[in-house]
Amino acid sequence: MNTPIAESSRTPRSLIVAALIITLFMSLFVLEITDSIVFHRQMARSVFFFPPAALLLWGVLMRRRWAWYAARVAMLVGIFAFGATGIAAAWFFPAIKPRDQHGIIVVSIILCTLLALAFTALGRPSTRQLFQLGGNHER
Repeated sequence: MNTPIAESSRTPRSLIVAALIITLFMSLFVLEITDSIVFHRQMARSVFFFPPAALLLWGVLMRRRWAWYAARVAMLVGIFAFGATGIAAAWFFPAIKPRDQHGIIVVSIILCTLLALAFTALGRPSTRQLFQLGGNHER
């Protein structure tokens, strides 16, 4: 049976890295949500992404196998989405000011790198063993 992180004797650093990156994205969602509500008086798109991110964080911290798969898929989708945004800003939207293009590209690269780091961290053998993936786990 999967046990929460608090009950483990040693939590792999790779799991801590992945959980911190999920938490970072959740804080970015909260930042966009509050900015939209306070300054623009409208609903932010992040309202729809925050609950699944919170559920993923809970699942990862509680070592749920479904959360491992869902987090890896979500991170892979995010890598492609942010990469496509950076590429689109650079080549397909020449009307965007160069200064804004550079900002979009830099932020896209940073977010892609963070998601790739979390994706890799969840794929490490110590983390896979923690989630009891593969054939070498106790029953």
